[in-house]
Amino acid sequence: MTDAVRYAALKGFQSGSPVLAGRWSLARDELRERSDKARALLMQSGLRPGDRVAICLEDEAEVAVLFIACLDAGLPLVLLDPGAGAAQVRSTLSAADVRAAVVERQLAERWGLAPEPGQHLWLAAPRPQRRLVDRLLGRRQPGRADTYPALTDALDGAAGLSEHAPASEALVLSTSGTTGLPKLARLTHGNLLQQAELLRDRLGFGAAARVLYVAPLSHVDGIHGLHAAACNGFTLVRPGPFSIPSIPSLLDDIYRHQVSHLFINPTLMRLILEFGSDLSVVFADVELVTSSTAPLSVRLWESFEDATGVRVSDAWGMTEIGNATLSGPDDQSRKVGSIGCATDCEISVRDEHGAEVADGCRGELFVRGRSVFAGYVGEPERTPGAWFATGDLAVRSAAGHLQLVGRRNSVIIVGGRNVLPGEVDLALEAHPEVRAAATIGLADPIWGERVVSFVEADASRVDDAALIAHLEGRLADYQIPRIIRVLDSLPRGRSGKVPRDALEALVVRDEEDTSLDVTAGVLDVAASIFREPRDALGMDTTPDSCRGWDSMAHLDFVQRLEHTFGVSLAAEDILAIRSLADAVDRVRSKLDAAV
Repeated sequence: MTDAVRYAALKGFQSGSPVLAGRWSLARDELRERSDKARALLMQSGLRPGDRVAICLEDEAEVAVLFIACLDAGLPLVLLDPGAGAAQVRSTLSAADVRAAVVERQLAERWGLAPEPGQHLWLAAPRPQRRLVDRLLGRRQPGRADTYPALTDALDGAAGLSEHAPASEALVLSTSGTTGLPKLARLTHGNLLQQAELLRDRLGFGAAARVLYVAPLSHVDGIHGLHAAACNGFTLVRPGPFSIPSIPSLLDDIYRHQVSHLFINPTLMRLILEFGSDLSVVFADVELVTSSTAPLSVRLWESFEDATGVRVSDAWGMTEIGNATLSGPDDQSRKVGSIGCATDCEISVRDEHGAEVADGCRGELFVRGRSVFAGYVGEPERTPGAWFATGDLAVRSAAGHLQLVGRRNSVIIVGGRNVLPGEVDLALEAHPEVRAAATIGLADPIWGERVVSFVEADASRVDDAALIAHLEGRLADYQIPRIIRVLDSLPRGRSGKVPRDALEALVVRDEEDTSLDVTAGVLDVAASIFREPRDALGMDTTPDSCRGWDSMAHLDFVQRLEHTFGVSLAAEDILAIRSLADAVDRVRSKLDAAV
């Protein structure tokens, strides 16, 4: 890397493969033209290099346009999670001292956003659907003149900065961190370019590649993928929002777009094996599948390779350090079940006193190198070259392969997304009836872990439905517990701490006590999983009529039915359950067949 980061590469790929394909499409010359106009809007508003700009948009082509515009203008970008609660978003905007924001109108209304003095807030609205003749002639339909991106239509493009210092801030992402509440990590231009080089040189994400990423662009993997696509010249294939019914559509995207590489998570790998068919045909053009965001088991790794005929690699990292280790695709770093070896960084395994441990001994992973972030917003700048404590525990073999064995902290990983128990506890304890709360993660075969909370409160004054309603808007959906138990008192040991095993035992006992009356049992399970009062549910309840019945909850619902009634529901059963009546019928048929 040179002394200054130049984005000439973004201008060099003006033709050839598009930047985006799939649900959203974006040609390279269009990216160049539109990012110049977006940059003009930002700069004409009085923004200066170093001012932070927040965005939250459904249209990922517009995200790409603003991302490149901000990079070139030296404006650090703050990516907001559309699933975050209003309090969390407002806290992020305040803590990051955001000077401008581009947000979907409906999200801005939901979050109650309004510009502070000296701030700019542009509301985004989609352009009208183009007619066939407009598409053939390359014309875009005008949108409302007071909304983004229509505001940029009449603007001439503005030139960006010619170069950036590698240590200058480029991106701000929310992260659960290794301790405490979520923090805002400051990533530099050097960090982004290092990851783009890593994806190109180690995983083969070069100009000829067509790479499917499923992580949202507000997630570190998603935004690194977009940046690498712009810099390295490959096409980023985006399948759109994930849902279980969309698995066939996702597989169709892989086949139709001739995807060469996938960057996905273990949850999606399990679902592809469960609901996919003709996988060897679907994956015929795929050269490599890379798993990230959560531990990849040996069984899933080998099963996926057997079913698809494609080599799998595993990447380990976090927001603060990017992808720091790889297990594969090269033979030297690859060891099934491990996170492999260090990439373009140094790794140290240390004991609780900070001393390096011998090979074969457990210790905490420390990382340093070009990929390590600049620091957290509101905290002192990190010393360049300093070691970063990750909080993950691992054992290193004599060959240098690392095996994760746990976490120093208690972060719960739900489908690749981090949930801090302490943050959930604080949100629950903000309810006036809750005296104390304790949250744990329980193993889940699909999502890796599920969030379960226990509260100390008077059950006659508050129930789980009221607590769920209290959490909505305070936490993102994936952070909200799937189960909440209201107890007169939390089980505590002699030290006053709540032991995890005592909480796990309460869950097991409650699940074993569920009645085998099928209709009543299905209603009980549905009320718990979908976070609805039992008397509000009926046999005609469907995902369309029940707000809590989304794809993630659907899998939780099926798994709880299997555990409660001692049955096994096949893939066709899972897809056929479109109402609670369907669930009762499927469970009864399995019980009858077992008699």
